[in-house]
Amino acid sequence: MEPRHGIRFCLLLLCLCSTARSDDRMTMEAKVAGQTVRLGLDTGSERLCLFDTAARRLGLQVEQPPASAQPATGKVLFGRTEPCEFEIGCNRLFGPLPVVTFPGYLQPDVDGVIGWDIIGQGVTVIDSVHKKVSMQKMPFSPEALPDPSAWSCWKIRPGAHRLIVEIPGGEPTPQTVMIDTGSPRGVLLAPHRWQQWVRDDPHRPATLDASFQPAVGIVATEERWASRFTLADMVLHEVPVGQYAAM
Repeated sequence: MEPRHGIRFCLLLLCLCSTARSDDRMTMEAKVAGQTVRLGLDTGSERLCLFDTAARRLGLQVEQPPASAQPATGKVLFGRTEPCEFEIGCNRLFGPLPVVTFPGYLQPDVDGVIGWDIIGQGVTVIDSVHKKVSMQKMPFSPEALPDPSAWSCWKIRPGAHRLIVEIPGGEPTPQTVMIDTGSPRGVLLAPHRWQQWVRDDPHRPATLDASFQPAVGIVATEERWASRFTLADMVLHEVPVGQYAAM
């Protein structure tokens, strides 16, 4: 891959809070060792990785981390494949790929995820309504992109390992938001904002939502429904809202 320079990320968010459940997930086809794989588009993931089920199907040898290794809080221990060729769009690389192992009771519906380390290279256009993704290398041709004149323009936090943007409006300083296309959730608030939001209207419909996170396992969290949610200068309608648990 080429080094990252002058990153410009074009995000066509026609439906910011589309969920990422299996029937809504945005995916991209790639090739690993000459074989086709389907990867979930995950701007909330720091890096590209394969799942262990896919690595076995592809016949790749996987070196697992030492049994004595302990991950840092909120981090995941990766295995790694033997060196192989990886191709997606205009990106090509050769080397070992990270591998994440899922518990036997979970069967992922994709072969892995394409993370910010790949998505953030060059220009990526995401149309979350039609589930279309296109990638271009730098330098790029502006004529090949949709007309952005009517879009909201957000500043991407430089050096971040995930897609983190600053959304101006509504407060003296811009609000910092992570956009996670790999999450099945709606809006997740920082703990202090979540507590204030619940206090403002404690009668919103509520339920519990369970999800699997490789770093911590099964997590159950409270989720409430908002018929209208204001995020800086944006207004979202009919969206689930929960609390973001920072690791």
